[in-house]
Amino acid sequence: MKKYGLFFFLMLVVPNLVYANNISAQISCPSEVSINEEVECSISATISEGNASCVSANYSFNNLEYLSFTKNDIFTADNTYVRSDGFNLCTTNFVTGNVLLGKVKLMVKSGANSPKINLNIGGFSDTNTPLSESDSSFTMNYKKNKSTINTLASLSLNGISYLPTFASETKEYSASTNSSLVNISATLHDSASSFVSGFGPRSISLNYGENIILIKVVSESGAENVYTLKITRNDTRGNNNSLSNLSLSSGDLKFQKNSSIYNVKVDSAISQVKINATLEDEAANFVNGYGPRNVKLNYGDNKFLIKTVAENGTEKVYTININREDDRSTNNNLANIKLSDGNLYFSKDTLDYEVNVPYSVNKISVDVELEDTLANYKVVGDGSLKVGKNKIVITVTAENEEIKTYTIVVTRQDENDTPLSNNNYLSSLKIKNYKIKFDKEKEEYTIKIDEEESLVIEAIAEDENAKVVIKGNEYLSNNKVITIEVTAEDGSKREYKIKIEQSTIDKVFKSVSLIVLIPTISGSSIYLIMKKKNKLVKI
Repeated sequence: MKKYGLFFFLMLVVPNLVYANNISAQISCPSEVSINEEVECSISATISEGNASCVSANYSFNNLEYLSFTKNDIFTADNTYVRSDGFNLCTTNFVTGNVLLGKVKLMVKSGANSPKINLNIGGFSDTNTPLSESDSSFTMNYKKNKSTINTLASLSLNGISYLPTFASETKEYSASTNSSLVNISATLHDSASSFVSGFGPRSISLNYGENIILIKVVSESGAENVYTLKITRNDTRGNNNSLSNLSLSSGDLKFQKNSSIYNVKVDSAISQVKINATLEDEAANFVNGYGPRNVKLNYGDNKFLIKTVAENGTEKVYTININREDDRSTNNNLANIKLSDGNLYFSKDTLDYEVNVPYSVNKISVDVELEDTLANYKVVGDGSLKVGKNKIVITVTAENEEIKTYTIVVTRQDENDTPLSNNNYLSSLKIKNYKIKFDKEKEEYTIKIDEEESLVIEAIAEDENAKVVIKGNEYLSNNKVITIEVTAEDGSKREYKIKIEQSTIDKVFKSVSLIVLIPTISGSSIYLIMKKKNKLVKI
């Protein structure tokens, strides 16, 4: 072995020096290499006794060309150097145990023998005692050229009546069968190739219609090849999804094979029916939950579906619309509402009420009377009253479950408020174009009008806090009554009524421009010539 630096000097001066410290060399390289490939080998040393201050080595190569050496960064002493045939590495901190010295980069060359690196290593301990020498080598193998063959030698399908002649270069095949299962057999051209997992010879269940099946072969070099099989499973299943009969336990349903929608009426007493249905093809089925069954009927319209599925999976839907007569009462009116305090004038068509009560009233009760005993009601908010507005809601539900809501807003006065006025008198009542002798104590009047459909009425309350409402002043006719409703601040009411008198004969003749007597064979007839329309009317 060739030594460097201080190591050479000590060898000359102290020829009988005993190697007291042990060192062993290790080389790690790729096991397989290709020609002209750059490879990197790691060179390590194990110091088994004491510490090392310097490690030196030389190496030789078979069919390898030296490119470079990269030392470990821990070797930074001045007498560190690297050459193409070896190195001398020193450190100021000392090293022990297994130490990576560095990595040598090599180019693989061709040759009869395998590429090989030879290493001889030695050095000095921290006491300048020489380390025992160690030899190591590493032999690499030239990579073998892997096969690129990835074709099939044979391909057959068990259960297929017809398959085109196999050729390894043909990658796609089509076939048909009535079978539900196909067994694929195949062999490889090259024993070094293999089938991709899950894509080799196997048994496959076929769906109806076209099935795509892949056979995948991968060569030793890793190149993949795919064979495609398009196998059509013939659908020999029946397609009959029709009913042969459809009926109801109640109601008149006239089944027709080509009709899929049926409308049926049943009496209100029929709360459920049984749907009977029979399939025309025994191989067909009913969709789960949509076959013959007992069904409950709501009042009014009900919709039910019968769904069938043929053997081949095609569906058909029959629709049955059943109308259950609803003879339940629709009356959700109240006949009356009475309050324990306050004035409320009830009308079944009036849904919203406002009632005022004095401060002294802190609780109110509601008495409700139904117009129809088959209805029911619920009162919400009936109870204690706070100062200000309090809402009471009465919900009335008819027998047929239709709902009507009455709302009462009860306003309780503040303790310091002025007592509510009960003045519900009019101070004056005037009608345009008509004279009326008004007296606030007189509540009923009669006037005779011409052709007006409504009157211009001026009604003024005696108390400014009272409210005046005029009702019935439209489409006036003989004996119609106009009502003037006065509501006092405390909710008490007074009604003034104006009865309308209108002569039908007067009204007719006011629209006549001429009366004509026209002789006829049977006698004379009287005709009226009407104004504006210039039309003859026989009377």
